[in-house]
Amino acid sequence: MKRLFFDRHKIHKWARRTAAISAVIFIISLIGLLVGTSLPAQVEQETSLLSYEHNGRFDYLVYLKPSYLFGPEPQEPPEPTPNVQYPIALIEDEINMSFKFDTNSVLLQSVKQGVKIEAVLQNEDLWQKKVELVPVTDKTGNFKVEFELDLDEIHEIYDTIDEETEIPTRTRQVTIVATVGLGEGLKSETIIQSLPITLSKSVLEIGSELVKTVPGDSGGIKARGTFDYTIYLEENSLYKTDTLKPPQYTPYVTPEQKTLGVGPVIPFDLVDRMDTSYYYSFQASRPIEVITEEITITATLESPDIWSKTFILLPSTRQTGDFSIDFPVDIVYLNELLSAILSETGGAGEAHNLTINAFTRFTAETEFGVIDEVFTQTLSTELGGGTLTWNEELSLTQEEVPSPPPRLSPTPADISDYRQTG
Repeated sequence: MKRLFFDRHKIHKWARRTAAISAVIFIISLIGLLVGTSLPAQVEQETSLLSYEHNGRFDYLVYLKPSYLFGPEPQEPPEPTPNVQYPIALIEDEINMSFKFDTNSVLLQSVKQGVKIEAVLQNEDLWQKKVELVPVTDKTGNFKVEFELDLDEIHEIYDTIDEETEIPTRTRQVTIVATVGLGEGLKSETIIQSLPITLSKSVLEIGSELVKTVPGDSGGIKARGTFDYTIYLEENSLYKTDTLKPPQYTPYVTPEQKTLGVGPVIPFDLVDRMDTSYYYSFQASRPIEVITEEITITATLESPDIWSKTFILLPSTRQTGDFSIDFPVDIVYLNELLSAILSETGGAGEAHNLTINAFTRFTAETEFGVIDEVFTQTLSTELGGGTLTWNEELSLTQEEVPSPPPRLSPTPADISDYRQTG
């Protein structure tokens, strides 16, 4: 009887524990059910697929006029050297002449160029006739050609034309013209140099400017032409020689221009010219294929809300990848144009701005789609203020992080269900 009572007591105790555990499990299940039903079936999650940035930078170099502020100090150019005169009675019939071409251009030194030399005869504005002295001849690099000027032949041509036209030539003008260039007909001219000669009854007059230089892009000498001649004399008591050469003159050397780059404030009145460049680069977080750009650069001269005038500095030009490109900005002309417009409009407007806009249309194919957008960089200054000062930074970076469509992620409940059914 005692044993039965003890067993019943244990059973009753075990039943109470089981009921308590079941109640706890039921409450936890109920909480889980409530939380599960309150969560969405899926969660929206934004993921950045691609990030990239555009980088642009303006750069410039200003060439200054001579000044006491920056140097070199202004100088008056020397008087032009006078033409040289020789007595015709002492000169033999022919003059030996030469033309020399020099260049420090690597391109011009490596390609064939044509040279031709002509004598251009004329009677003021009435007529003109060309006489070939050297036919078109191919040359490479630096070269020298020699030729003769037959004075008797020149006089015969004048006599014939004067007789035919019945119009006498008072002053017989002959211009020796040397042309150096590329292509058929020397259409792409490297240098054209002239030497004037005047024939009268008693005097032969030859121009004194025998040297001509063609400046290069960086301010150096691209090409130089030099005439030379030797005059043979009849026996005479005036000169102690039987030949005459051109007199030697010390050529005037233009002082080297002072240049200023980015940084200093520059007075407009001292600006001679400005070389300008634009640099563009693109960077992305992932590889991108088939990148193309089209760059267009404009300049707008304006008085805000009153008038504006836009110029194309660089027409649309196709580029690939990172690039740099040069374009002209004639600050002196634009300042003069502003003065002319203000004169026409009576000085309308208080502020007068020059704005340079670089438009780079960027196109690329990516694994996430096509990028097609325009990166714009602006550089502006106030004209008429006396100084060249830019309002914006020369460098600009524009970051892009496109927002892709939301990507749906499963909730923990879905993952749990998947694991259970899997």
